[in-house]
Amino acid sequence: MLDNSSKPVLVLLAVLTVMAVLVLLTGTEPRLALDDDFVEYWAAGRLALTGGNPYDPQQLMEVEKKAGWTQDRPLMMWNPPWTIPFVAPLALLDYHQARFVWFLISYGCLVFCVDWLWRFYNGPLRWRLWLPVLCITFAPALLVLELGNLTPIVLLGSIGFLHFRNRNKPFWAGAGLSVTLLKPHLLYLVWIVWGLRAILKRDLSCLAGAFVALALLLTMGLSFQPLVMQQYIAAVREQGPAEWLTPTWGMVMRLWLGWDRFELQFAPSVIGALMAAVCTLHLRDRWDWRSRFPWLVMYSVLTAAYGWHTDCVLLLPLIISTLISLAQDASHWARLTGWVTYSVINIGTFALWRYPVLVFSGDVLPANRLTVFMHPSALWYIVLAPLWWVWARAVDARATPVESL
Repeated sequence: MLDNSSKPVLVLLAVLTVMAVLVLLTGTEPRLALDDDFVEYWAAGRLALTGGNPYDPQQLMEVEKKAGWTQDRPLMMWNPPWTIPFVAPLALLDYHQARFVWFLISYGCLVFCVDWLWRFYNGPLRWRLWLPVLCITFAPALLVLELGNLTPIVLLGSIGFLHFRNRNKPFWAGAGLSVTLLKPHLLYLVWIVWGLRAILKRDLSCLAGAFVALALLLTMGLSFQPLVMQQYIAAVREQGPAEWLTPTWGMVMRLWLGWDRFELQFAPSVIGALMAAVCTLHLRDRWDWRSRFPWLVMYSVLTAAYGWHTDCVLLLPLIISTLISLAQDASHWARLTGWVTYSVINIGTFALWRYPVLVFSGDVLPANRLTVFMHPSALWYIVLAPLWWVWARAVDARATPVESL
């Protein structure tokens, strides 16, 4: 049973859930949405199955139009070739069937990951039944479901790494972490810390697991389309990342210090990598994956060279561990304040996503540099995600420490 102090929390969850359902009801249709990430995966998968080029914009445009895409430019799939085994099987279905199946897979991944994290960090069992609701009240998770992005698969890979690492199975931990290479730039700090620790401890079994799993995925991708690696490299060269306008701190630096200075896109990542390496060496014998993993993921996502609002779903380990700290806090007002803050940030995100103040195209450089701060995607990376950091730090400082397993 839930005590009286939990009732305000349930009210907040109910409000967020209603808003989330309304958002989902207006998503999932390419002709209704400005962006529908799944249409690019489905089109790329179908091209791979039929001998086409999954990285050719003209071929993608033709297939995406059949799915109902009405924009004047195709959505490109820039994920590497080892992504093909994840998207090609769904392309055997027509778009609407595949979209529904992908929604179930994505939501299932989110629920599984949140439930696992809740148990891993010793969350109160009385709240466990509410975790499927929590999945659609966290704004990035909701937007991932609406747009059909594959970040939940990346999250699942990171959870697999943490699961097997906790059970001292480094080979399988490496295999799980290899799945995060569907978006290799997002968890780069995890790879750096993990790789350095493997070298320091002379334990190469984890690296072997990652290599074997990645080789298997790439082999499967080549079985669908033998030329996919060359096609991907050619696409990156012809439409390189120098002109990609993504709402990250690296892009902000380029907008203010010179758009032609492409190296600035990676400046936050370089700083993050150096700090992670120093911390790893400093904490060589005192590193604890269980307590440091959520924060490492947070810093990795915030300093990534490229990213979108949907990638912030990877913050769920930090969000869950922080909510558990709230649930364990003895102070009723501290708990209520934390949940109100959580709700306000999410409601603000819903509102900004549905009614953006000012929108710029992801392919067009904004004339006004301040415009970048007003796009919903940029607000997540540049403003709201750091707010989650402040929120989590404040809760962590006041809450009862989470016990070790």
